[in-house]
Amino acid sequence: MSVSSAARRVLVEAAWTLAQRILTLAESGGQKTPITPLLVTLFVESALRRTVDGRSLDDMPEEVPEIFVDYLRRLNASPNPDAPVSDDAFIRAAQTVATVSLGKNLVPQDFTPEEASEALKQETTAEQADVLLKRLIASGVIERRTPGGHVILRFNLDPAAEYLAAIRRLVDMRTKRAGPKEWQNYFSSLEGTEGYPKEPEGNLTALATCYRAYKREFSLPDAIFPWEETVEPTSSNSASPPQKSPTAAPRRPRRAKS
Repeated sequence: MSVSSAARRVLVEAAWTLAQRILTLAESGGQKTPITPLLVTLFVESALRRTVDGRSLDDMPEEVPEIFVDYLRRLNASPNPDAPVSDDAFIRAAQTVATVSLGKNLVPQDFTPEEASEALKQETTAEQADVLLKRLIASGVIERRTPGGHVILRFNLDPAAEYLAAIRRLVDMRTKRAGPKEWQNYFSSLEGTEGYPKEPEGNLTALATCYRAYKREFSLPDAIFPWEETVEPTSSNSASPPQKSPTAAPRRPRRAKS
């Protein structure tokens, strides 16, 4: 991205405001939502893009999940001469395919074009599903590889898949008008996920973060996230109360940037 000296000067002048907004993001997510280098990078890239375009920083994301939604909007704004796709359709398609990427074990992984197309066709026509998938690939949201001549797809950013799938889950449950009981039953059902809670930790963190971020907007009920309630055993003669176990790092390599 080419940045003029004037744009750089404006960005430097806005550095304090940007730092304050990142701090606000950290606080909005709570202690269970780590502000990773990837989140900071995406946030700063968004600010830089706005500066280059001569736009204000006032509409920067104020919640962690919105960083990934903003990321999608920026990628969809890239040159697209063949088949323009609206931001709304693009974002919904990305969320749909993200659920395919996570699979049953809720861990970002490879998937096939057929699996993605089938999920998209549940919501739109076959023709539009093809357009949406091609746009997700062309924009860089999804990577296309051909090992051995076999087409394989994967999200370029694992956390993007996790957060987008989490947002989609919230929207689907809200559409079904899920109440406290339905939500707690769903959270409890996740305990049957392979490797729970360590292996799907990224998606579980994303789900809790998105729930807190959109609780008011989506009129969601109060909820307890079982994976955050795990405690370490303590000695019977210990005077200290049980402490919540720290969040464990995923054992598998994660894609932070393509």
